Amino acid sequence: MPFYNIKPVDDLTSLEILLILDLWNIDSWKFMEPSEFRSRFRQSEIHFLKDEKGSILCIARISFNFTLMISGADHYFTEFAGLASAQKHKGFGLMLVKHIIENIQQRNLDSIGFCDKKLRPFYDKSGVTLIHDAAGFIFQQADGELVKSSLDDIIVVNLKDSHYRQLVGLDEQNIAILILQDKEL
Repeated sequence: MPFYNIKPVDDLTSLEILLILDLWNIDSWKFMEPSEFRSRFRQSEIHFLKDEKGSILCIARISFNFTLMISGADHYFTEFAGLASAQKHKGFGLMLVKHIIENIQQRNLDSIGFCDKKLRPFYDKSGVTLIHDAAGFIFQQADGELVKSSLDDIIVVNLKDSHYRQLVGLDEQNIAILILQDKEL
C-alpha cells in the first residue's frame, strides 16, 4: 500500500534529489547538483507517494514563493507544481493529488497550480476545480517585458472565495503578474 510523505527540501537526500530530477525530466536541470537544487527550491516542500520499500512512486512540489499582482495588489499563494509519476497509468498521480488537496486544506493554504488543456481529464478525475483558459492571463517579467504564460488552466487546490473570484475574473483587461522574489521556478 503506497504511503504519503512530505519533506522540506533541506531534508531530501542526494539520491532523492537525483530521482526527483529524473522524474521531472527537464533538460537544463538533469545535472543539477543537490546543493543547487536545495538552494533553488529552498522555499518548497516535496510531497511523495512511496511504496512499502520506500521507492518513489510519484512526486509533486509545493512552493511557498508564489505571488501574483492582480489589480495592483499582491496576493500570496502556495503553488502546486512538478507532479510526476514513476509509473504511468497506475493511479499514483490521482492518489497523490488527493493527499495534497487534503493536506493543503487542513493547513488552510491558498494554493493553485497550472496545466495544459490536455491534462483536463486527469484533473477532472481527481475532483480538482479548473479555471479553464485563465492561466494565459498570467504574465511574468522577462528582460523588461511581460511574457504570457504558455499554460492554459489554473488548478484550484484550495482557495478562499475572494482569491477564486479574482482568478475567475482574469481577462485581457484584468491580468495577473507573477512576482518572483528569488530565482525559484
